[in-house]
Amino acid sequence: MEKIQSEKLEALVQRHSTTFYMAFKDLPEMKRNAVFAVYGFCRYADDIVDVEHDEEKLEKLANELLYFSNGVVTDHLIWNSLKEVFEQFEMTVDPFFEMIDGQRMDIHFMPFETIGHLEQYCYFVAGTIGMMLLPILATQHYKKLGQAAIDLGIAMQLTNILRDIGEDADQNRCYLPLELLQDHDLEVHEFLGKQMSDRFVKVWEDLAQLAESKYDRFETLIGLFDQDSQE
Repeated sequence: MEKIQSEKLEALVQRHSTTFYMAFKDLPEMKRNAVFAVYGFCRYADDIVDVEHDEEKLEKLANELLYFSNGVVTDHLIWNSLKEVFEQFEMTVDPFFEMIDGQRMDIHFMPFETIGHLEQYCYFVAGTIGMMLLPILATQHYKKLGQAAIDLGIAMQLTNILRDIGEDADQNRCYLPLELLQDHDLEVHEFLGKQMSDRFVKVWEDLAQLAESKYDRFETLIGLFDQDSQE
């Protein structure tokens, strides 16, 4: 990857996520550039929805991805970078399309009826990122680690939901599944009104335990990732 291209990607990651940057900055150069290129795509898609709220632009991105999957590369930092990543690693375009599906779910947000529906959403917006990164970070065993990558992505998204629960309520959004609220006799309006109660704490703890179980499953398989991805 050209130096100016890799420097732009690195600056993008540093600007938007210090945590992500610190986690991957010490990878070997080719892997680091590849991870940052994937981040660039995800950041771009996320900003289209969360910052610009532009559904038309999201569909344009989906079309560019379709062109990319057919060998037509749009002249843009993201696509030029991803072209090299796909040449260097055994990548698949499917999780990129699914990640855009997750962004569509955010644009047309509907409350989740069940925990299964919530997990499906978490897969589309976060588990897909694990699947994108897997061939880069586990070059020898990535085919064995699909579920582990999905578990980690879902766990991290559940963690984000629990962390941002107050901000989401301010935006009149409830990511907590309705069946879980009903199990603890908690009404949506109580959540949106930020009415703290033992029932709310139990809902929060149930989702935290679900996330923890997925983190635990992922941790048992860390040894299958490339050694230089673990350091």
